[in-house]
Amino acid sequence: MRKKLTEEQKKRDFSVSIDENVSELLEKYLVNNNIKNRSKYIEKLVKDDLRKRGENIDDIENEF
Repeated sequence: MRKKLTEEQKKRDFSVSIDENVSELLEKYLVNNNIKNRSKYIEKLVKDDLRKRGENIDDIENEF
């Protein structure tokens, strides 16, 4: 039997949409720089942006 997770233990998800031109640029950048994991790279970009804006994301990083 699977143990039920509490709300605090559940992973928070969100989605984003980007312009087609930005998507093409991102794809070219990833290929040129041999970056294989697109979602991890985008996650890093979002985290860096949140840090730059002064958000505390330390507790979010510790969840995973």
